[in-house]
Amino acid sequence: MALEREQTREDRLRVLGEVRAGGAPALIRVLLRARLGDEAAAEARPAELLDALPETNWLDDQAILRGARIGVDDRLCDLTPAQRATLVDTLFRLPVHRP
Repeated sequence: MALEREQTREDRLRVLGEVRAGGAPALIRVLLRARLGDEAAAEARPAELLDALPETNWLDDQAILRGARIGVDDRLCDLTPAQRATLVDTLFRLPVHRP
């Protein structure tokens, strides 16, 4: 049980790290992986992923969530097609992150 929790934590940190390093394009890839059945991606919270984005601040994150009608405790696996589409559209409009 403890090993399972540790693996889940590592998977979550890996997904957040991908978004932190890759910006909005990485978050779009995580959304796609969640839709295709990647459990670690599907269990991620959009609010945490947006917080990991280097292109946005907390106020931007809240506006994005509100615009897509996504709750702070929702997970990617819970999003409707309309919420995913709105989120992806918004992410496409963000400035490109250059590490």
